[in-house]
Amino acid sequence: MPPTTHSRFGASKSSRWRNCPGSVLAEDGIADVPSPYATEGTAAHDIAELCLLNGKNAQSYIGLAITVDKEGMPKPVDVVVGFEMAEAVQVYLDFVRSEAKRSGDGLIKAEMFVEHEFTLDALNPPEPVWGTSDCTLWSPGDRHLHVIDYKHGKGVAVSAVGNTQGLQYALGAAVDIAQRTRVRPETITITIVQPRAPHSSGPIRSWDIEWEDLVDDTKVMFAALEAALEPDAPRFVGDWCR
Repeated sequence: MPPTTHSRFGASKSSRWRNCPGSVLAEDGIADVPSPYATEGTAAHDIAELCLLNGKNAQSYIGLAITVDKEGMPKPVDVVVGFEMAEAVQVYLDFVRSEAKRSGDGLIKAEMFVEHEFTLDALNPPEPVWGTSDCTLWSPGDRHLHVIDYKHGKGVAVSAVGNTQGLQYALGAAVDIAQRTRVRPETITITIVQPRAPHSSGPIRSWDIEWEDLVDDTKVMFAALEAALEPDAPRFVGDWCR
C-alpha cells in the first residue's frame, strides 16, 4: 500500500509550492487532516494497487472494507468498496493494462511499477524529496517512460498538460531507472485517468514531452525548492490554494 507520510515537497502539492513558495513554511506545525474525499481516494488507490498486483478486476473487491490510516487522521477509517468506486477504478486498470501490452518496440514488454517509490537524493536537492507514483511503465526498447496518475476525485478536473505532479513522478522514475540501468528515457508521456470528473478531453488525458523538457522543468522545480526554504519566501493567491 502507498506510504502514509509525505515529503514537504510532495508531488501532489507541487502546484502550490511552486507557485506559492511561502506556503511550505506557513503550514509547518499545522496538522494536515485528510478530508472524507481524500480518504475515499486513498481506498480507491489501494484497490487499484491490489488489482494490478493480483491480476484482478475492481469488481472483485466490491463489499470489501479498506482500512485507511493516514498521517493526520485521528483514527483509522474503514471505507467499503462500492459499485461506483469499482467502476471508476476499472477505467484506470483497463488503460494501464492496455498500455503495458502495447508499450515497447514489440520485442521487449514494458516494465510496470505499481505504487513506485522514488527519491531525488541522487540530484542533491536542497531538502529531501521523495514520493510514490501510482504507476509507471518503462519501455527499454524505445526508451519511453509513461507516468499514469489515477485521480478518484470528481470536484476538479485535472489537466495532463504541464502537470507538475506528473513531471515530478517522471523525474523520480528517470532517476531510479538511471541508477539501475545507466539509461535515461528519450520520450515521456504523462497521463491523467480521472473517470468521475467531466472534461472536454474525456476521462483519460495524456501529454507527451521530450527528455530535454523534463531537464528544463527540473531546473524550475529546484529553483522553487530553494525559494520555498527562504525565511521570507513570498506567498501568492491562486488556484493552487485549494
